[in-house]
Amino acid sequence: MTRVRGMRRLRRLAGRRRDRAPELSVVVPVYNVEQYVAACLDSVLAQSHADLEVVVVDDGATDDSAAIVERYAARDPRVRLLRQENQGLGAARNAGVAASRGRYLTFLDSDDVVPPDAYRAMMETLARTGSDLVVGTLREDHGTRQTTGRLMAANHRRRREGVILSDAPLLLADVFAQNKVYRRTFWEGAGLAFPVGTRYEDQPTLTRAFLAADRIDVLPDTVYLRRVRDDGSSITQTRHLMADLRDRLETKRDSTATLLAGRPDLAPVWFGTVLPVDMWEYFRAGATAEEEYWTLLRTMLTELWNDSTLPFEQTDVPAQQRLMGWLVEQDRRSDLVALLAFIEEVRRDFEVRIRDGEAVCVLPGLDDPAYGAPAEVYRLSEAELAWQARVLVARWEGPVLHLEGFALVRNLATGGRATALTARLEGPGGRTVELPVTPYSEPRATAAVGRARQDYDDCGFRVAVDTAALDLPPGDSAWRLKWERTVEGLSRTGGPTGYRAADVDRRARSVRPGVTAGLADVDGELVLEVRRD
Repeated sequence: MTRVRGMRRLRRLAGRRRDRAPELSVVVPVYNVEQYVAACLDSVLAQSHADLEVVVVDDGATDDSAAIVERYAARDPRVRLLRQENQGLGAARNAGVAASRGRYLTFLDSDDVVPPDAYRAMMETLARTGSDLVVGTLREDHGTRQTTGRLMAANHRRRREGVILSDAPLLLADVFAQNKVYRRTFWEGAGLAFPVGTRYEDQPTLTRAFLAADRIDVLPDTVYLRRVRDDGSSITQTRHLMADLRDRLETKRDSTATLLAGRPDLAPVWFGTVLPVDMWEYFRAGATAEEEYWTLLRTMLTELWNDSTLPFEQTDVPAQQRLMGWLVEQDRRSDLVALLAFIEEVRRDFEVRIRDGEAVCVLPGLDDPAYGAPAEVYRLSEAELAWQARVLVARWEGPVLHLEGFALVRNLATGGRATALTARLEGPGGRTVELPVTPYSEPRATAAVGRARQDYDDCGFRVAVDTAALDLPPGDSAWRLKWERTVEGLSRTGGPTGYRAADVDRRARSVRPGVTAGLADVDGELVLEVRRD
């Protein structure tokens, strides 16, 4: 009875809204996904933002996908089904956009799902900011676990509203159409559409979108769950195919031409970080592929990365991937096969040495001048030396804040090495307060990195902050916690990158007459806020 009343309510709402466009159009191409399409539609129809239409495009499916959609359309007026002969994902999306009526657009692949509040979070943000598009976190669903890509995580660590591409160029690496909501006026004004006849529709379109956008909102919220299928149909499982490599090369050429024509100032980030992010998959496939594949792979590498753009060995990808690329460039296929065997043997748990003030990865050829690889191949990039500091305990004793946790630099394991940690508070007007640090053994530091060869147990810290003794400026003030970790002469600095809410006492309290202090979460970082009454 409750379900019937709910359907009647939806139909009444649809009748009242028939003369106006829905706020949001969700375009869902469908092709042979009878196992997944019901879960997909359930997720979008259960959204807390209900003012939407679901434009499903049957791209010539030969299974029961369309019949399943028809049943949904019969009981929920927000669902519409279009049919066309099979033309591919890009053509299906374009057809859905042309038939849609919403003032905002988003895309959903029919084997994926969206969390219940995904569209509400994005729509509310756009309504407040007036930006052209909003981007949320996309996570990959492997069935028993979910993962977030390295650059995806870097882009979405904190909320950023109304940013311009110059301030967030790594957004160019977010080549998914589905974890975004676009204003229709922006989409149409920029002349955006998906290419047809390629398996890589997203990157050319998203590159154009980011370059055309005046303002972009970036959310830490997970707004999309992308299913990674184990039936061989996932695009990451077809890298060994010649057709896949051809399509990828054309996509990279197209996107690169767009970037260089519109924003040549972003070329260093493009060639150094964005463009090479998936090349390792082709290097692995190329090691045992046919000669035609190997030849095209080498063409692709030398065309896109060279002295006039950036040599591949100078990119920001991990050291083992840079060495793969250098071996492909040098036409050393047998050495690439040996490198891949080495990587499989160590399970990516590489030894890192510190030489002449630099961190280097122990890979084949490091100590062999005859191997010939340039030294820059082995140097760890800044991305590989990521700062990580987790607050495990934050408690108050009167005006004194006691912090306990660990602070480390990934890939600079401290076990058996000379190491030191300093801490300070940074306040307004250049105020700095050095904080005494008591180190202790904390196995959770090693566990957080998850590398058996790397021991970080001695990265634990205890710090006490006497807020009553702070040199406060007039009015309210915010104080940021900073640590500096030094390992055999190499130093990195950063603030807290994580905590568990249940372990942190964030309640404000009186610390001296007329003054209260407490911890606050500011864009995912713990900050000490001091207020005067």
